[in-house]
Amino acid sequence: MKAYRGLAALGQAMPVDRDEYPQWTMTVRATWLLAPRLRRLTFAAEEFRTFTPQGCDEYFGLLTPPPGRALVMPDPAALNARRAVGRIPEDVRPDLRWYTVAEHRPSVGEIDVDVVVHDHAGPAGTWARTARPGDVAGFRTGTGAYRLPAAGESHLVVGDETAVPSIAAALAAQRRTPRGGRMDVVLEVPGRDHVPALEVPEGATLTVLHRGDAVPGALLTPHLEDLPAAPRDHVWACGEQSLATAARRVIVRRGIAPKRAIMFSGYWRVDGPRL
Repeated sequence: MKAYRGLAALGQAMPVDRDEYPQWTMTVRATWLLAPRLRRLTFAAEEFRTFTPQGCDEYFGLLTPPPGRALVMPDPAALNARRAVGRIPEDVRPDLRWYTVAEHRPSVGEIDVDVVVHDHAGPAGTWARTARPGDVAGFRTGTGAYRLPAAGESHLVVGDETAVPSIAAALAAQRRTPRGGRMDVVLEVPGRDHVPALEVPEGATLTVLHRGDAVPGALLTPHLEDLPAAPRDHVWACGEQSLATAARRVIVRRGIAPKRAIMFSGYWRVDGPRL
């Protein structure tokens, strides 16, 4: 059984699937601010020495305990992590949210994770905002959803502030291991506080749109409407649910890419938590 059959039925470009999704506990080693609204956490675990990411935007399930409770991990044999978490008694049930591995250092058994600091964060965001060295969380293996453009390919990468860690990882990978393709990145964020300094490598462009207090997608959607309708080999569109959905709709309608060439995901929702 594979984890993404439901997404495949929608006709979208698929993440790399794994045969197994192991999990383990990890300990906060350090924390600091990359930007006023972006916090980096360093986690340590022996399992990170042998962990193999599947893509430059490798994501994972962060399991955090309820306030004042010890962490209880879900059944490791369950393929559906959210369903497994739901079977844990409510008073000790951990929160499960998905984040990007910003950096992986297997030689020392560490990863870095960048978390957007919201004013009204959910349980995982609140935990991440207040985490201190020595705090324990859970790591549930995920996968990677983006592949760098090969020679002759042209990719379009779009997202909001919650996609900054994934996009930063993709830009860093393009800098380290360029494959000769082109990557055009468009970010829509509330303001400068949400974006760290990003180095744009050869073969890539970066456009940052500041929407202020407007709703997600207020600037990104018209920007995509005005883009040249040159065909793209692959599109990655992630962020707030309505933003990602609208981006996909515009891209398909304008003939920039077909659905099968688009990987899109709603990381969060303006009107409530992502289920």
